[in-house]
Amino acid sequence: MADVNYRALKLAQLLPPNISADPQIQAAANAVDDRFSRLIAQADKLDRFGRINEWSSQETDELAWEFHIDFYDSNAPLEQRRQLVASSMALHREKGTQAAVERLVTLLFGYGRVENWYEYGGQPGYFQVVTNNPSVTDELASQFLRAVDSVKRESAHLERVVIEKITTSMYYIGTVTHIFDKITITGRLD
Repeated sequence: MADVNYRALKLAQLLPPNISADPQIQAAANAVDDRFSRLIAQADKLDRFGRINEWSSQETDELAWEFHIDFYDSNAPLEQRRQLVASSMALHREKGTQAAVERLVTLLFGYGRVENWYEYGGQPGYFQVVTNNPSVTDELASQFLRAVDSVKRESAHLERVVIEKITTSMYYIGTVTHIFDKITITGRLD
């Protein structure tokens, strides 16, 4: 079966030849086509995630409420809120896993990874989050803790947040090779 572009399809094209010449039928077909094109335009708005970059601030906040995002902050930048809403279903699906914590920390703070207790020598049941965003410990600390608590396993406890500092430096390395022979002269001096 061939793909049909229903957006470009006109009812007059589908009419059988015996009635397609009737002006009243053509007028009715054109009226239906006009209404159908307006309906398609409205249906396009139903594709929420296909138009994520068009969401207004209010629409983003409403969708966050609808999708039950516990850690949502309506004062965050609009682009960050849009991404949070767009990935909310994946976060709900992954809730209670290391992947959910990593996804959320990366989304909210730019970079983050989770290390379980056995990876850094901690106590069983604990984990640490490694990030390179220093604001996690300053002004965004409460938001960070609330966000992590909303997606982590209940039996897992955040022990600490490690701030990684990544710098680029130029290192100069030089080597010298010196080869020599050792000569020993023995003799008597009188």
